[in-house]
Amino acid sequence: MLSKIESSKQCYEPLVVSIGPYHHGKEELQASENLKIRFAQQFHDACVNQVLIKDLYAKVAEVAGDARKCYVEDSTIKELDNESFIRMMFLDGCFILQYMYILTDEKWS
Repeated sequence: MLSKIESSKQCYEPLVVSIGPYHHGKEELQASENLKIRFAQQFHDACVNQVLIKDLYAKVAEVAGDARKCYVEDSTIKELDNESFIRMMFLDGCFILQYMYILTDEKWS
C-alpha cells in the first residue's frame, strides 16, 4: 500500500506553486512565493477603490481559525504559527483569484 502512495506522489506533489500548508515553504517552490506577492498586489490594484488590502487581510484572519481546522494537524501545520498561516492563506487566495482573473481577462492574453 505504501508503495502505491509513493508512486502516486507525482499526482499531488506541486511542481511550480503550492496552495495551502502541506507543501508551503518547500525550497523548490520559493520562486512561486514571490509570484504570490506580486499577484496579491495585482489583485489589489484591480480592486482599486473597492477594497483596502488591510481589509482583505482582516477578512482572511477572521476565518483562518476555521480554515486551519480543515487540515490534519501534522508537523507541517504545526510549524506555522497563526500569523504565518493567515499570511499564507491570504497570499494563496489572492494568487488564485488573480490567476483566474488573468485567465479570463482579454487584456492579459
